[in-house]
Amino acid sequence: MSTYAAVTWQIKPGSEAQVDEIFRNFKRAASTVLRNAAGFEVGRLLGTAVFRKDTTIVRVIQFDGELADVMRHMAAQEGVQRLEHEISQYLVEERATGSAEGFASFFQRSQMQSIVQFTVPAEAAAAGRA
Repeated sequence: MSTYAAVTWQIKPGSEAQVDEIFRNFKRAASTVLRNAAGFEVGRLLGTAVFRKDTTIVRVIQFDGELADVMRHMAAQEGVQRLEHEISQYLVEERATGSAEGFASFFQRSQMQSIVQFTVPAEAAAAGRA
């Protein structure tokens, strides 16, 4: 069963167009495979979405596996590191995401509380059932 996680952060007023453009040019992860600290395949990234309302950014991630493995995987991605560098000047609160530990710390501080999650199984969706 897949899981969703979401993080939120604030950008400086007046930087909305620049931040939107940075996200539109985001370089996707090289692989969707999640590996644990020992290197074994333990899950997959299934999807991501970024939303903005005024100066609030929300990023939602759908995955199979453990959140710690998602954070480790994303912290190591070239596109994520580039995005973090490019948006740093527009952030209200500075964050140290240059290492896996820093990325995980940011993610844990910024994570939204999950209230409910629901995913229709693929075979039910194909048959038109909920």
